[in-house]
Amino acid sequence: MWPQTILGWAQLVTYVVAIAAAVASVWQYRENSKRERTKWLHELYRGLYGDQELQDVLWRLEPENTGSEQELKKLIDEDARFASRFDRFLNFFQFIAVLVHERKELEMNEMMTMFKFPLKLILKRNAVVEYVRRPEHEFKELCTLLDREDLRKAD
Repeated sequence: MWPQTILGWAQLVTYVVAIAAAVASVWQYRENSKRERTKWLHELYRGLYGDQELQDVLWRLEPENTGSEQELKKLIDEDARFASRFDRFLNFFQFIAVLVHERKELEMNEMMTMFKFPLKLILKRNAVVEYVRRPEHEFKELCTLLDREDLRKAD
C-alpha cells in the first residue's frame, strides 16, 4: 500500500512541478517579448529622432522655420538636397503606416505616443499633404494614416 501512495504523490508532485515550469516559461517568454519590443520601438524612435537629416526636415516643416506654404512648396520642388531628405522623411512614415495598418505590428497608441508631433506637423502643412496625396508618389499607406480621425483629433 505504501508504494502505491508514494507513487501517487510522486506523480502529483511531478505534475505540479511541470505545470509550474510551464507557467514560468510562458511568463519568461512574455517578459522577454516585452523587452525585445521595447528595443524595437526604441530603434524606430531613433530612426527619426537620431537621424540629423530627418531632423532637419522636421525642423523645416515647422511654419516659423520655413514660412509660407508657397515657400515650403518651392523648397520641396526646387531644392534637390532637401527633396531627397524630404522623401526619406516621408518614406519613414510610410513604413510606420505599413507597420500600423498592414502588418499590425505597431499599435496606434504606440505610434501616437512616439510620432504624433511630426504627423500632426505634416497635417498642418498643406504643401506636404498635397505632395503625399499625389498618386505618383505612392504614399497610399501614409495617406490612410493621415486620414485617421484619432490622429486628426489628437491634441
